Amino acid sequence: MKDRISIRQAGVLMVLVILSNKVLLLPSLFFERSGTDGIFSLIIAFSIEMIFLPILLKLKNKHPDKSFYEILKGCLSSAGGKIVFIALGVFMFIKALLTFSIVYVYFKQEIYQEEFLVLILFCMLPVVTHAVVSGLRALSRTIEFFFTIIVVGFFVCLSLSLFTSISFPSFFISSASSVFSSAFTYFIVFDDFLFFFIIIDKIDLKTGKSKSLYFYALLGMVMVVLLFFFFYAKYPVTAFMHDNALADLLVFSVQFSAIGRLDIVAMITIMLITLFQVEIYSFGFCKCFEEVFPPLNRKHALALFDVIFILIFTLHVGNHADIVEFAGGWFSYLALAIGIIVALVSLIICFIRRKNEKN
Repeated sequence: MKDRISIRQAGVLMVLVILSNKVLLLPSLFFERSGTDGIFSLIIAFSIEMIFLPILLKLKNKHPDKSFYEILKGCLSSAGGKIVFIALGVFMFIKALLTFSIVYVYFKQEIYQEEFLVLILFCMLPVVTHAVVSGLRALSRTIEFFFTIIVVGFFVCLSLSLFTSISFPSFFISSASSVFSSAFTYFIVFDDFLFFFIIIDKIDLKTGKSKSLYFYALLGMVMVVLLFFFFYAKYPVTAFMHDNALADLLVFSVQFSAIGRLDIVAMITIMLITLFQVEIYSFGFCKCFEEVFPPLNRKHALALFDVIFILIFTLHVGNHADIVEFAGGWFSYLALAIGIIVALVSLIICFIRRKNEKN
């Protein structure tokens, strides 16, 4: 089938979406609510997320060539499928919005020291648009090519933090209620596997063992957990003041022998991660749009995405503080609702299918 991706390419995409919105601001937000025990909030959220992966693989094995919309349409009717995909499309757009907003503030602080919103929008959106128009296969191949650079850059940032003063963080200092509430307060940052329900028909299980997706999922989660651990070890008291976790690990160690400034490693890594994440979420939005409005195509979806994206930021509707506040409010309520609906409907579909086969 056209535009299908291999198991490895799906795994690479999985690592990128797991890293999404978790390497800069999230460690600081978790620290504000539950201190260094925020790492346990992260593990709880990831444990809940892992429930989606076996459901996804079960659904894929039962309906290997059908899209998620076709599966929903057979179970919930066409109207029900459209409602779910509208919600998924909104979810994909919010993820792209949140990703760009957080990283824009980081680059404004570290590079330009002033507003350069119009410049970055008109530099980034054409690249994102071209990637989405090229298709999922071309997008995943590009990400696959840069994947090693991203992973190496990420671990280099963690390793360089060892050249500064760090101490083992103190755990079990916050109440259980604050730890559990933190895991759900910013749930919009999670729900990472929903993207793969949208592209379920594009994953070619014949190109490898589907269980290898567990490896990639665990790789992404381990990377984030290690980041949280190193970050809290470096800033056991002042973590709430540092909004750029991966980059702030290199603070006080940006000069190393004759090499010079090493914070460029974090900048390049974050830049690549962000660009690919916005492309992934933009593709997810366009895929939902095409399913809901079949007379229109991907170019119409991209035009809508770009126009809304530009308007939200240039009209100051979506300034950084508001978006972060929404992330801990109705954004996360929406993410929880969509995640529960997708999981329950998928389980019901798998159960009904198995019952029909027995009959």
